[in-house]
Amino acid sequence: MHLYRVDKRPFKVGEEILPRTEFENKLEEEALVVEQVLDEVRPTMLPARNQCLFLFHELAGALMFWIKYGGNIYEVEPIGKIFHKGDMNKIDNILDIARFTDDRELLKVAANEYWKPGTHTFKPCYEILVQKAKVIKCLAIENSLQAFKNDYVAIYSIERTNMYKTLINS
Repeated sequence: MHLYRVDKRPFKVGEEILPRTEFENKLEEEALVVEQVLDEVRPTMLPARNQCLFLFHELAGALMFWIKYGGNIYEVEPIGKIFHKGDMNKIDNILDIARFTDDRELLKVAANEYWKPGTHTFKPCYEILVQKAKVIKCLAIENSLQAFKNDYVAIYSIERTNMYKTLINS
């Protein structure tokens, strides 16, 4: 199964990608609260999110994330067990709630939806939580991001961009 990883670190084909366990140190305000609440309600048999590598199930999801955060896009193969498949849109929902209230119980109810198997939003953006992954191919680098953004802004559709069409057909 090939998945996608957006990462600022440079990797070569065949290299393993491990989680960056310090990601919570860079979070601020509501985003940090969201991760704390997700961890508080996390099923006990799953590792903490900060101990996992996040992979995208779909290329479109990786490209949308890339627009926001930059880096490089890799096609990867997960190594080991898949811990969880969650809809990233649910995390955005929790973040929206955290912007309007500090009611921890309400945030926990929303966070439980992320961990609940089989639930998703209207147009899910699945993230796959794994221990590590092996790089199969580098699909895009930071240098090509601006051209992709320009293409996306002109047509406002990931799936209609030249890069998406090229990558999906290769």
